[in-house]
Amino acid sequence: MTVIAVVPQITNTSTPAIATTASSADRIHMAVIAIRPQITNTATAAAAPGAYGAAPRRTTAIATMRRITVTNTRDSPQEYPMHTLMTEQTFLQLKQIRDQFIIEPHLSAVAGIFVPWAGPRLREEGGLYYVGAATDGAFWAQSPQRFEDCYQRTADICNGKRHNRSGTPFWRFLDRLSIALFNAPYERTTAYWGWSNLLKIGFTDGTPASWHKEVADRQRAACIESLRQELAHLKDTTVFVASNATFGILDEAIGDTVPWVKADEDSGVYCHQDTQSRNLYIWGYHPKAAQLGKFFDEELEMVSKLAHLRARKAS
Repeated sequence: MTVIAVVPQITNTSTPAIATTASSADRIHMAVIAIRPQITNTATAAAAPGAYGAAPRRTTAIATMRRITVTNTRDSPQEYPMHTLMTEQTFLQLKQIRDQFIIEPHLSAVAGIFVPWAGPRLREEGGLYYVGAATDGAFWAQSPQRFEDCYQRTADICNGKRHNRSGTPFWRFLDRLSIALFNAPYERTTAYWGWSNLLKIGFTDGTPASWHKEVADRQRAACIESLRQELAHLKDTTVFVASNATFGILDEAIGDTVPWVKADEDSGVYCHQDTQSRNLYIWGYHPKAAQLGKFFDEELEMVSKLAHLRARKAS
């Protein structure tokens, strides 16, 4: 695959210039930085449950929305907090959609349902919410699709340890962003960041660009509602959406009249400051596309700079 790119030059080291506005629909047609490959979110496992490496269940944290009971074979059942901003009602809607996919031959190879992670301090203290496009590969497609089980798979990935995908561009970007914002690698700052995806149901093969159109179309309404609910719980948070394609979800979730402002004349990063929640929304490239286009470091610098500006304004 050939990627044609112009490496962005970040020349403004202070406040980004407010030069251009665009909706997400308009932006797709604008000549910005690179001809990007359509790449799925590399944040997730390629296939079987062991793809991220074994990880113990978390036993200490601050509860957020609800709790689940996990049976300990040696002791009595213990309660573990669920750190997610997705509701069970939304999950059940997604499961109904996935159940319909499975019985249709051209859609039956769908991945497991993704349940977002939100660190135990994120909701109250703010931090970083990292949003990709979709999961990559099967993502436990053959495992039980229950809310608690799907949540636990995500929680085990975000359990404060490195895993087999830590070296991918998506997780390396998170790692360096965590160091820039919190002065520590991501496995030591899990309390202050969250991980979500625009599409909550992926496909086992290919990338979102190659998936059947119905995969996104039929889950769009549920994914809009899910992301809207997730964002409603956040304040004083940098929300970085790392996906050029937004599948008609992003603008609807945060407001279809959002005035996206180009962060810098030479970058392909856009931002929007919500005055009520004090959340800063940043919309850019998927880290793998940025790596292929040879502007991974430039995008990281721009996102970090915008997040620091938000923090300074909030204080």
